[in-house]
Amino acid sequence: KIAFYIKQYIKMVLQSVILPVVYRYYRQRPLNKRLVIFADGHTDGMPGSMQFMYRAVRALGFETMCFCYDFKKLSFMKTLHVICSFMKNYAQAGTVFICDYYLPVSSCKKRHETQVVQLWHACGAFKKFGYDSPEDIPTFYKNNPLRNCTLVTVSSPLCESIYSGAMHLPANVVQATGVSRTDMYFNEDYKNKCKNTFFDAYPKARGKKILLWAPTFRGNAGDPKTLGLDTVLELPKKLGNDWYVIIKLHPHQEKILHKSNCDIATEELLPVVDVLMTDYSSVIFDAMLLNVPVVLFAPDSRDYTKQRGFYLNYQSIPAVHVRDAVELPYAVKSAVTGAMDNTMFISQYAGSCDGHATERILKLLYSRR
Repeated sequence: KIAFYIKQYIKMVLQSVILPVVYRYYRQRPLNKRLVIFADGHTDGMPGSMQFMYRAVRALGFETMCFCYDFKKLSFMKTLHVICSFMKNYAQAGTVFICDYYLPVSSCKKRHETQVVQLWHACGAFKKFGYDSPEDIPTFYKNNPLRNCTLVTVSSPLCESIYSGAMHLPANVVQATGVSRTDMYFNEDYKNKCKNTFFDAYPKARGKKILLWAPTFRGNAGDPKTLGLDTVLELPKKLGNDWYVIIKLHPHQEKILHKSNCDIATEELLPVVDVLMTDYSSVIFDAMLLNVPVVLFAPDSRDYTKQRGFYLNYQSIPAVHVRDAVELPYAVKSAVTGAMDNTMFISQYAGSCDGHATERILKLLYSRR
């Protein structure tokens, strides 16, 4: 935790002192309305949450730049070089797309003409986040990492006030346009491509029921923890040869444990699998959009509810709930055979995700100019 606090203070110095100077210097240059930047500090390469939007923007003929790096893999000097280069172009860009916390975006008073669009990586409103959770934004942190967002896209009207409060942003900034990433779930060609790619890479899974375990992580990005790994590692034996189990740890935890057994992105696995198992991950909303049954394996659900909390009644989620490891194999099998109606749940939390979110977002951005 000492290392975590040190990192937070370093971030505040960068945000408050160095990066604003870089931005002010380059904002003297003319604005390029056709320049669109995609930026992320958690992955190498374009995150899945931005890929659909990236292709749409490119198809419209905009000039695009990508600043997507996993900062944890870079040296301090390389990170500084990347974010200073970002600030230089940010100062002249018409639009910036992000999909998570990206601190350089909030490090300055941006020029009014630049739009910063937060394509938040999660659908729905599940566990508490942002300013509603000290694990996300520590109480001592002085800068709002989301303050320059001019548009935050969410999956339903019910989520608007929740995100506005959690992000400390004005209500009119958060709009229920739907989540751009989910458009691909309504594309049959995309879903067929996912299936072909998966079975070509993992032919042993053909003809079997496929279970995807995609847990969230406890704690924070600087000190992530995962519960239930040992139980899931034993699950293939207990389910039998008719099942193929995929383990996809959260990226923060995978960097430590290296236990994931599939390198295909989660959003590309969902069209393939028969059951999703998680605990507190918002991936449940993605799965339900595809009518994939959900198992919630959460041995610590009572403690987690008290410590972090949720925006909904956890027990009301239309999924198979299990806390006991002994019952887990039976819970997984019952999820396949026992159909559960999630229509009302999806309407409430992801009702704006209908395959046209990217189009709506772009129209909304154009109407503001």
